[in-house]
Amino acid sequence: MNPAGMVAVLLSALAYALYMIIVNKSSVRKMEGTKVTFYSMLFCAAFFLLRALSRDSFTPAMTFDTGINILLFALVSTVLSLITLVNAIKLIGSTPTAVMGSLEPVVAVIISVAVFNEPLTGRLVTGILLIIGAVTLTILSNTSPKQ
Repeated sequence: MNPAGMVAVLLSALAYALYMIIVNKSSVRKMEGTKVTFYSMLFCAAFFLLRALSRDSFTPAMTFDTGINILLFALVSTVLSLITLVNAIKLIGSTPTAVMGSLEPVVAVIISVAVFNEPLTGRLVTGILLIIGAVTLTILSNTSPKQ
């Protein structure tokens, strides 16, 4: 395992959790989902542009087709995802949204096996069982009677 990669994953998870809590607990909750998504993505785009420029790694040259593919990929997988995330946080809160969001890898495995004929390995099955078990325990712990 790569230690730098592990640190990056943990920082990413922390940032994601903080984002969900901030959207739920601050005045951002009153903003429209598209507006929150716009400002989130604007900040991230500015950050990555500055990072690329500071490392002299900015290469905007691409074909028209590549640009269209990147735009469509960004719209479908990022913009739509963030808008629905913000709206889910507003409707059901950050904790239930996070619990439901933890099922994303399970859905990804199901789609990859069913649609793209990827092999279903023992590691994937183990991961699915661990995720479903964790989600079940989280749901049960939130529904148990309080003393």
